[in-house]
Amino acid sequence: MSFATFILENIEPILKEWEAFAQTLLPTSKGLSSAGLRDHAEQILVAIAKDIATEQSAADQQNKSFGWQPRPANDSDTAAEVHADARYQSGFTLNEVVTEYRALRASVIRLWTQQLGEANRVNLDELTRFNEALDQGQSEAIVRYSARAERTRDLILGALGHDLRNPLSAVSYSAQYLMRAEKLDHGLIRTVTRIVTSTARMQAMIRDLLDFARTRLGEQLPIARAPMDIGEACRAAIDEIGAFHPDRTLTFDATGDLSGRWDSGRIGQMLSNLVSNAVQHGAPDGPVSVSGVGSDQAVRVSIHNEGRPIPEHLWRQIFEPLAHDASEPRNRRSDNRNLGLGLYIASEIATAHGGKLELMSSIEAGTTFAAVLPRG
Repeated sequence: MSFATFILENIEPILKEWEAFAQTLLPTSKGLSSAGLRDHAEQILVAIAKDIATEQSAADQQNKSFGWQPRPANDSDTAAEVHADARYQSGFTLNEVVTEYRALRASVIRLWTQQLGEANRVNLDELTRFNEALDQGQSEAIVRYSARAERTRDLILGALGHDLRNPLSAVSYSAQYLMRAEKLDHGLIRTVTRIVTSTARMQAMIRDLLDFARTRLGEQLPIARAPMDIGEACRAAIDEIGAFHPDRTLTFDATGDLSGRWDSGRIGQMLSNLVSNAVQHGAPDGPVSVSGVGSDQAVRVSIHNEGRPIPEHLWRQIFEPLAHDASEPRNRRSDNRNLGLGLYIASEIATAHGGKLELMSSIEAGTTFAAVLPRG
């Protein structure tokens, strides 16, 4: 039996081992269905078998070993590329994706050697040991390389955000100074107003960028608790976002005691990000409603918008940094004032207060992000 035929006739036992291994990649794989764990593994195996059965020259084999395989004639995505997209959306790391391929290769070789005679098995066992050693070195290199690359990126982002604050503050102070001038005509007032609002938006982006860099470098967000009323913070966030979007309807409703001990600046930042997200991604002509409900131990703040729901397969990654819904229209994604960091920072702020962010989204009920905050 040829190796390609063996793969095709044993796809199910191979897939069972793939699925069993994928279940061990916790916490990433938690909650994934059998189909989700197997994602495109069968198509990958079929493509491999087809490749093995296809005649290839020595040059073709060398090019493939170097990763220079020609693109499909129709330039469509390969099964491996689609699998990579799906794993990224599910929150898998690069090392976990590579480890899946290591486990797949080991499973196929092990099952294949069981079909062969004893004379050939010793040599194949040595080949398996070689593959395992090579894979281990590859895994260690990828982990180290990825960690270094991510840390360098985060340091650059932190430095960039820090260095932008001073010149941006100078622009903001200058614009505010001009606003107080007595001889500005209507046109100049509108121009200066745009400068003020634009710098405020940029300052919010830089604040999120610095917080992102801080948390990615292992630091916790600084929290300074003091007595405050979340209802007042909600109204302030609505006023702030409403100034940028005067055509949108923003409402607030309070039930019960909304007082507690929190960091007022951080809570305002969290609410601003959540309200801004609802305005940006909700139905353009739909209202955004904010509600606060106080219970004995905690306060729950909900931000609701109408419009297209968030697909359920994205719920697990929606609070990850730089996460975007690929189905979101490109012209709307490009207007993301938080660079994909808004929900991540909001979640970090809730966690720093001992709370959490929750998400509920459906066609019928719309989308609601809820921050549950213990009173501290």
